[in-house]
Amino acid sequence: AQSEVSKTVNYIAGQMNNEYGRSYSNEFISSVLVAQAQSLMSICTGAPGLGKTSFVRLLKRILKMDNRFIEVPVGRSWVSEREFIGFFNSLSNTFSPSSSGAYQFLKGISEDMPETAPLSLMLLDEANLSAIEHYGAFLINISDDEAEKKLRLAKEEIHIPESFRIVATINHDLTTEALSPRLIDRAPVIPFDSFVDDNVNYIEDGSDYTNLSFRSFSSLFGRNAFLRQQLSIDNLSLPQTLQSVVDLLADRDVKKGPPIILSRRKMTNMIDYVYVLTSVLKVTAQLTDISALDKAIDFAVLYFVLPSVQGAGPGTKNRLETLRDMIASQNLELSLAKLSDILIRGEQNLETYNFFHY
Repeated sequence: AQSEVSKTVNYIAGQMNNEYGRSYSNEFISSVLVAQAQSLMSICTGAPGLGKTSFVRLLKRILKMDNRFIEVPVGRSWVSEREFIGFFNSLSNTFSPSSSGAYQFLKGISEDMPETAPLSLMLLDEANLSAIEHYGAFLINISDDEAEKKLRLAKEEIHIPESFRIVATINHDLTTEALSPRLIDRAPVIPFDSFVDDNVNYIEDGSDYTNLSFRSFSSLFGRNAFLRQQLSIDNLSLPQTLQSVVDLLADRDVKKGPPIILSRRKMTNMIDYVYVLTSVLKVTAQLTDISALDKAIDFAVLYFVLPSVQGAGPGTKNRLETLRDMIASQNLELSLAKLSDILIRGEQNLETYNFFHY
């Protein structure tokens, strides 16, 4: 499994660099693959031009996912499932699919068997031009582990296979909709502006990539990944550093403004994410257990914790400055850069602090 993991990550980083001139480190590629393996939906965010959409398109090309990939450009006027999936036409007594192609795609993969199916990917491009809650309500519902993975339409049910994943790319400006706490609770958010100067560090091993089944993708990067079981550190509770971050955000001290409480779901997701990523970084970035864990915590704070940051006024500023000092003392470089940015932009925005400010 070690060689499979490093081969996959090296191959993707190498292809991105050699074929497409995109520089992404093994660490970044690993962090994204683990996020995708463990969450039905992941969100790529950042200003236009940072390569969010092309990153997903390249991943599709490199992973040879041609007939298991669909790109859906979201429209500004989408208010319901009707524009995204289609609607039942009672006059003709038939279902009229929308022009997005999503209905045909989901129907096509609905028969996929988990043992043999490849990964299927839907790219929702500019996903927040309309509120995802409205047109994609069922996607948020099936993001829960315990939810039935079905899309119910007037006269049929489409089974959504385990192997299906969604990547939503979003921008933030006056033309877009804010993401709801419900969505942020269920999806890791990958800020592409944090990786503009990412340094390539893959190892040339010349091996070609063979199509991964979803099952093997899961065994390499999913919640119960094979390598996680070989870690020498306790991997069933949040690492202390991460727990301190969560506790500081939840602290009810009135001098720190309203608390920012992370849900139990998000905590569980972070535990799985951190330890699987630790085990993957050990082999792909050739790190020791402890330095791999520190790196994984940095990615977890950036993708899972900071997107929930929202608040206004001197109390919130005080809380975030305390958090910044804590993160700085733990050398979480990516999270520190992002949080410092949130603080600077917040001061320019009448002391309104938000991960998604542009």
